[in-house]
Amino acid sequence: MVEKSIIWSKSTLFRLFTSSAASILIVSLGTLLITRIYTPSEFGKFSFVLSLAMLIAPLLTATYEIFIVPSQTEEESLLIYKNGCYRALKTAATLLMATTCIYLVVPDRILDLNSYIGPISLAIMLALIYGIYNLITQIALRRLDYATVSSRALIQNGTIYSSQSALGNLPLKGWGLIIGEFIGRIVTVIFISKRIKLKPLFIFQRPAKATSIFRSQIISNTAATIFEIITASSLFFYIYLTENQESSGNFAMAQKLLTVPIILFGTTTAQYLFANGSHSVRLGIHMTRTELDQILKRLAIISLAIGAVVFLFGSLAIDLILNSNWESVGSLIALMSPYFVISLIWTQLSFTFYTKDMWRPYFFFASFRFCSTTAVLLLCYLTDLSLSVSIHLVLGINSIISLIAIGFLRKKHQR
Repeated sequence: MVEKSIIWSKSTLFRLFTSSAASILIVSLGTLLITRIYTPSEFGKFSFVLSLAMLIAPLLTATYEIFIVPSQTEEESLLIYKNGCYRALKTAATLLMATTCIYLVVPDRILDLNSYIGPISLAIMLALIYGIYNLITQIALRRLDYATVSSRALIQNGTIYSSQSALGNLPLKGWGLIIGEFIGRIVTVIFISKRIKLKPLFIFQRPAKATSIFRSQIISNTAATIFEIITASSLFFYIYLTENQESSGNFAMAQKLLTVPIILFGTTTAQYLFANGSHSVRLGIHMTRTELDQILKRLAIISLAIGAVVFLFGSLAIDLILNSNWESVGSLIALMSPYFVISLIWTQLSFTFYTKDMWRPYFFFASFRFCSTTAVLLLCYLTDLSLSVSIHLVLGINSIISLIAIGFLRKKHQR
């Protein structure tokens, strides 16, 4: 009998999914509050800073966090963590100095950065917090500390939304959203570090090199991660640059609400499978195609159930919750929801690229997705296609590529 690489612990999964459900409730209530305090335009500015921060974060850490869970020993994982913290701090400081120098030296008539220097600087600082957060979370995952992993989303979302709501009563306009995000992320990093007894490191001296990481893997995975982030944010940036801040704010809110189940349920499942699968690989147990198909079947059933609820009731619920300033959010969710199921399945299944050490295929699919999305958006811009058609084209192409990638994974796993 072939030993399974993934152990489905009902108690652990119940804890993770209960925490995810509670987090969704917090996000729903938090959204109800902030949409009554902030305008779509202010949310659009906030989403622009967030998208930049998410894009910069893998540049800061060089995606060292991905190598922590599969590492062979605890000592090696801590060494990778230290290297990631060092690189994040050094690169963030360099980017901030470079941005400041360009702003001070380059004349406005050549490059006007007055309206961008603030958001870019904030995005770099927020990206540094994201980087430390990602690194320390992976340490918790490697130790199979699911109690901490399940609690962090509650702490994070609760702190972010309560801070943003409280700050919204002050004359800060949209800055309350950004400051609240900073507060929530910092509190979460402190919480995780306390739970796993590991300090978030801010070190200026280079630590010893991690022997299990190779330069080619770092370059490939960093590029792939950046491609994936740009692709995920491409529609928002497209609307932000071609429409107005109010339209981009409405789209960002619709995308945020639609991706909440993907982030909370999908990412939670993916992290559980990644940590569990990597632990089995260290013990010499590898996943077969039969087991992968069983996992795929389970994920498909769960994703279809969640997708059906979102498709049938998502738009109606949003229209009832949000006020008239956000009137287009419900229709945007209805427009994007048919592609939701494939995205949710892919988020949960993509962990197998890491447990099987398939960096090059992951880079290929990420770059293919990025190039295809860029080409489609360029076509939409040049032919002046409507926003709804552009959304269908971009999400449709991404869904097809995800299905091709899932087929590739099945082929790579032996029976």
